[in-house]
Formats: sequence, structure tokens, C-alpha cells
Amino acid sequence: MCFCDLESLLEIVDISRHPITPPVSPGGPPLKRRRLPSPVLSACRNVIEQMPRQLFSEKTWNIQEIKAVQVHHTRMANGFVFGVGGKRVVFSGDTKPCDLLVEEGQDADLLVHEATFEDGHEADALKKKHSTMGQAVEIGRKMKAHHVILTHFSARYPKVPELPAYLEKCGNVGVAMDNLSVRFDQLSLVPKLIPIFREVYQEELFEIELRKESRNLKQKEERENKQKMELKSRENTVSN
Repeated sequence: MCFCDLESLLEIVDISRHPITPPVSPGGPPLKRRRLPSPVLSACRNVIEQMPRQLFSEKTWNIQEIKAVQVHHTRMANGFVFGVGGKRVVFSGDTKPCDLLVEEGQDADLLVHEATFEDGHEADALKKKHSTMGQAVEIGRKMKAHHVILTHFSARYPKVPELPAYLEKCGNVGVAMDNLSVRFDQLSLVPKLIPIFREVYQEELFEIELRKESRNLKQKEERENKQKMELKSRENTVSN
């Protein structure tokens, strides 16, 4: 099974949780389709029994487990834990660091985790309920995931995200790119693509570093100006 199969399965899971029903119009065609209100669900649940049987077969998909885990994003946001062919695969979905996902995904064979923001943007990530790259890597460490693939990078990185040196030191962390297709037996190769990405996207990574340095200088200047204003305010208070 490859990731495209799992993505299809995610769509089926979503259909099972948010069924779309055409209201019946007496004597006429169905009215406009509408989504049913989101039900009140537990923070962690096995959703296999909710799957529409016309779309899903446990034997065909070789699925042992589909667990929906409530994560820290918008209302009804969920990560998923799949038991697939004896392997455990965890999808974080959009979320800031989530302890429940770590707990339910322990010893996962693969964690696919969002890394919307680069390191240094923890405040923005917290506000928008996303994760930084460093936070996503830490989730993988706490989960004891055998392999980690980072994805869902900010649109500010149209081709490649920031690639900090610690990614290669981890040894089991890779970065997703458009059209990346990987089999389970190839997961150990994904981290080895990072040095190649560095070579291919030298210009883009250089621009990222320039923007980062410019932002750091601006923040430093703002802090210094704030300190000067506070000092001046205290001096005026003392003189009065």
C-alpha cells in the first residue's frame, strides 16, 4: 500500500463522519445536498464501524484499525491512526502539538505530521493552531515513530521549506514534496533526499535565509526601540 491509497482512505473516513444526504422533495427531485450537523464525538474513537460498506472493505484494504484522534485545530479536527497490513501509520492533520496524538500513535511505523511554520514562529503557530518544524520533529521523538515525514508547509515556501541541519541528524525524518510517492520499504530513503534538496534548491534556501535574517534584524530593532522608549518614559517619570 502506498500513500495515495491512504489518502483515498482518508476521504472515505471523512465521508463516514460527515455524511452528505440529499433531502427528499415529495413528488420531485432531491433538493440541494447538505451536510448533516457534526455529531458530538469522543476525543479518540475507532471509526471502522462507521465506514460506509459500499466504499470500504476491511479485507480489501487490509485494515486492522482506524482511529480518529481529536487534535488541536478547528472544531472537529482529527488526526488518524491506521493499522494497515500490520503497520501503524499516523496522520496528524492540521494541529498544534497534541499529546493525545502522541499517546495514541506510540511506536508508529510512520508519522506524517504537518510543519506549517519554520522554527522561530512558535507564537504564530500557537495562534493559528499549527506546528513548527521543530515541534513536529519533537512529536515524532515523543511518539517513538520509526519514520517521520513532514508536510503541509506554509505557502510562503512555494518550492521548498527551510531545511535546518538537525533534520539530517535525526536520521529518520524526511520532507514531503509534491508528487512524492513512497512505499513502506523505501521510507529509510526519504531522509537521504534532504542533501539533494539542498543542492537542487540552493537559491530558494538562500532567499529563505535572507528573509529570516532580515526579520531577525527587524525584530531586534523593534526590541531596542521599545527599550529606549521605556527608558525614556522612566526618566521622564523620575524628573517629574
